[in-house]
Amino acid sequence: MQTMRVEISHLLPNPHNPRARFSEAGIRELAGSIERYGLLSPLVVRRVGQDAFELIAGERRLRALKLLGRTSADCVVLDGGDLQCRLVALIENLEREDLHYLEEAGAYRQILIEHGLTQEELARRLGRSPSAIANRLRLLKLSPEVLELLSQSQNLTERHARALLRLSDPLRQFEAAEQAEREHMSVRRLEALVEQTLKSPPPRHNVTRLFRDSRMFVNAVIKTVRELNELGIRASSRVERLPDRIEITVTLPENQRNF
Repeated sequence: MQTMRVEISHLLPNPHNPRARFSEAGIRELAGSIERYGLLSPLVVRRVGQDAFELIAGERRLRALKLLGRTSADCVVLDGGDLQCRLVALIENLEREDLHYLEEAGAYRQILIEHGLTQEELARRLGRSPSAIANRLRLLKLSPEVLELLSQSQNLTERHARALLRLSDPLRQFEAAEQAEREHMSVRRLEALVEQTLKSPPPRHNVTRLFRDSRMFVNAVIKTVRELNELGIRASSRVERLPDRIEITVTLPENQRNF
């Protein structure tokens, strides 16, 4: 590991950055801090070519430097492999604020799948408890529609998401989440709504309602295909939106031992 000055034009983005959302106001604020006090923490990179470096950690700092018109930056160059670099990127984001709990959960799942770690191994490498890892991953069992709503919400927290897990029906999940978002519900109110929903009879004609909301149906298919791939089954889907209909093609292997 060494520290060196690297031209910003030689830095490549991190394709596995756990952070998917960046606040423009936060970037401007960080740029102001860097202009006043300098770059207090160097970027973390790894060499991927003669003069090319892949950014491992420091996307917000890099964006702020670009905003200031800087052409180079101090960087720590790592020598580790893919797994070490992925863990460094994740740890740095966990130590800083604003990493969404669903981004964190998604990063956990990606590392587990791509590097074959157990939840216990990942917890040990990150210095976290296995239960903390498991609780984050459990959130990804929510329907894609609900996950999208949660990721965009400024009101619904991780505790709201945990309350929604009690509802196994994707439509009921989404309706409860949508109502909680619309009414700015507290966690306690949402828990009461979930409890009331569980006591009520299941809605009739769920299939009809699912088809009526084509977006939810498409997301359900995509989620199923993703889960098959996580189980080691090579599946793929293609969605084509035509003027009068939506065509979905799902491709599965004819013979595979995992079935």
